[in-house]
Amino acid sequence: MRIAIDKPGEFGLVTDPSPQEIPNNAWSSVRNIRFDINYAGNVGGYSEIDTPADPATYLVGLDVGGTWYIVYPGTDSIYSWAGGVETDISRASGYTGTSRWTGTVLNGVAILCNDSDCPQYWGGTGDCTDLIYSGTSSWDDFDGADGEYRARVIRAYKSFLFALYITEDGTEYPYMVHWSDPADPGTIPASWDYADPTTLSGRVDLGDTPGYVVDALPLKDVLVIYKEDAVWLATYIGGQYQFRFDKLADAQGLGIYSTDCAVDIGGRHIVVGDGTVYMHDGNQVQNILKGRAADSFFAGIDPENYEKTFLIHCACSSEVFLCYPPIGSDICTRAYVYNYAQNTWSWRELPASYFGTAQVISETELASWPTDASGGGWEDNLTASWDSRNYSPISDTIVLGGAKLWKMSDITTFDGANPTCLLERTGLRFGAGGQVALVREVYPRIVGAPVMVTVGSSMTLEGTVTWGPEQSFDADTMTKLDVTQAGRYHAIRFRTTDGGSWRLNGYELDIESIGAY
Repeated sequence: MRIAIDKPGEFGLVTDPSPQEIPNNAWSSVRNIRFDINYAGNVGGYSEIDTPADPATYLVGLDVGGTWYIVYPGTDSIYSWAGGVETDISRASGYTGTSRWTGTVLNGVAILCNDSDCPQYWGGTGDCTDLIYSGTSSWDDFDGADGEYRARVIRAYKSFLFALYITEDGTEYPYMVHWSDPADPGTIPASWDYADPTTLSGRVDLGDTPGYVVDALPLKDVLVIYKEDAVWLATYIGGQYQFRFDKLADAQGLGIYSTDCAVDIGGRHIVVGDGTVYMHDGNQVQNILKGRAADSFFAGIDPENYEKTFLIHCACSSEVFLCYPPIGSDICTRAYVYNYAQNTWSWRELPASYFGTAQVISETELASWPTDASGGGWEDNLTASWDSRNYSPISDTIVLGGAKLWKMSDITTFDGANPTCLLERTGLRFGAGGQVALVREVYPRIVGAPVMVTVGSSMTLEGTVTWGPEQSFDADTMTKLDVTQAGRYHAIRFRTTDGGSWRLNGYELDIESIGAY
């Protein structure tokens, strides 16, 4: 009897239920796999862009006259990078570097903020400049008497900047939201003085719940303000009050896990909350990870470094990367990946990164004709054509920052190393009751490089899987693999470690019933 398993990308990774309870074409374990509804295959790899002078702890993309800059703070300096050139753009007095940076872009100006230093802005030339509080006073002397004004996060919304979690002269206001006077086109706001009646600046406390204000992100025509345990919507109304603040009723008890744990996918936000990942449109809320892989995701995050979790949206592939530091690590090296077009989850490895973003990369080097024979033959080089760009000048590329700047692309290697790519399914059951089945043949429908295939079995629901021998399947020369694996429950694994590109379109198992035991 032939059993066909079709559409291997339809459900993706499903780990919350036991394997016996999920559809036959879902997967109980994956590693470095990307799903499409009709197939599953290896992910793209990554390569080094540059080695920054300091580890890049945050990234902001900025378009200056068609040249895309990556602006990033290091240990105690701020840098810009474009076309292979790194420039120190720090203010003369430097920075303390003791707290997490965040950033935003308003009117073509990058703003960087932490709660230890005066917020900085950079428009594409010269060095960074202290953000003005009012008149000629910066946030380092907001009251003209050496008073310091600080915020943990600053975000852009319409022509305003919003500052969250304020510290004023050493006193913390963890529920406070402070918006600036609106900025003229091409500039940044001239004043944050909420006490000046000639400005539209204002402040409000969102103290209805114990959780602190954490982050904010525009959604269509509103600004969504995320607390640890609540979600608020700020709507521009003009007039005396400028903004109306309403709670998102459907998000009762929900909030945000940490800064940069929300992304806009076009009229909807995907948000990591405490123990949940949800999507909302400013009205309705949908839990998108529960029952799929929520348990394994949150169990895998290092509890001492959970605040370093961050999200990246890559619109060109309809994917959101939930990047997190695994147990025992203080930097992100793993990601659960949500394809919102297909409603599937996967899992992959990352280079060690503090932050990432998706943007156009401005590079000056073109792929050149290889002259070093030791670098391998042409069949090992994935360059599409010589003397051409190896990135898209119009589509976003995922850029990651840490000890190096990395870009993710369609190459198959991870910084020159071959990754392990794995699809595994346990708990397959093809008979009723105590029926024992013998798997005799496997017919993989694979396109691309050879793949190692293993079949396993167990006699009990919770029994350890006994795996058979691993065999190489080459679709160019083979149609099936012969196996001998008997049990009540079966398992199958597809694996590569040699850097080849492949995809699985489905597979068939030839099965014979051998009775009940």
